[in-house]
Amino acid sequence: MIKKLSEKYQQWNYFRKSKKTQAYSFKGIKIKILPGVFSPEGTRTTELFASYLLNEDWNKKKVLELGAGSGLLSFLLCQKGAEVTASDISENAIDGIKQNSQALDLNVHAINSNLFEKLNERFDIIIINPPFFQKDPKSIAESAWYCGKNFDYFIALFEQFSQRDLKEQIWMILSENADIEMIESIALSKGLAIQDKVNLETHDEKHVVFKISNK
Repeated sequence: MIKKLSEKYQQWNYFRKSKKTQAYSFKGIKIKILPGVFSPEGTRTTELFASYLLNEDWNKKKVLELGAGSGLLSFLLCQKGAEVTASDISENAIDGIKQNSQALDLNVHAINSNLFEKLNERFDIIIINPPFFQKDPKSIAESAWYCGKNFDYFIALFEQFSQRDLKEQIWMILSENADIEMIESIALSKGLAIQDKVNLETHDEKHVVFKISNK
């Protein structure tokens, strides 16, 4: 019960704050987040994922951040020498990424796309911090939190990824608050392979990084 109340408060606070432009800073990256765009502030997942990713070698890797939101992960990996494309269904998110890219003098290519709809090129790694709460989103802003009552987001994501038939790998983080078993089963049902699972331990909430590829 306490956990559910905490989740509801976190979501309420997010939507309250997201009505205005926000400032955010992490590991020397200072960005402006436009209204309706997912902010990492107040959530553990993005910063935890960022810290994990920064332990890897990204020099000259071709990376896609799918559903990039603020673009924080894209900017961090671009600093590490990656060639980064950031995509999002939200036009405000893309506008923000373009503005911050210019302000930070980081060459992150931003593209407005619903999942892989407008993404035809091949990437080495696709990083995703997905929505996972089971509720149908009523707006673009809500789609940053809610994956649909029937996991529509993950069904579409894994279906489209399986059709790419490219030597790519998804690195996706999930909190223990997600139905991890169901999401994993959806990936497997689309003919995908779970190459690795990395547990990221924190004192109050467990996270798993899944590395997923076509068989």
